[in-house]
Amino acid sequence: MLQFFKSIFREEDFNLYEGDLKNAVKAKIVKLEKDLAEAVQKLSRTNSQKTKVKLEKSIDGIREAITDWKSHLQNPVKLKEYYLREWRTFHGSDHLPLWVELEIDFSDSYLAYLETL
Repeated sequence: MLQFFKSIFREEDFNLYEGDLKNAVKAKIVKLEKDLAEAVQKLSRTNSQKTKVKLEKSIDGIREAITDWKSHLQNPVKLKEYYLREWRTFHGSDHLPLWVELEIDFSDSYLAYLETL
């Protein structure tokens, strides 16, 4: 039996993926900044007090999320927690298969290759 995260995306592999992790965090920040700009624009156009309150709450939440994600870029401990808890689960399936069929007999292609030598 294969213990998935003991074989790939292991804790000790964090440094190998640090650049990819930072790029993923930066992409999240860019998306949140876009969402923030859209929410601010909607807020400036609305006349409904109820909508304004809702948008202001949303804007505060987006700003907090941006601050939090930016802290991941500055704090290696937070970045590693993201790697262990979330990032790696989206880069490999944690649905453990009951069986797997692997092709292991490559003798025909190897013998054909040897004939060309």
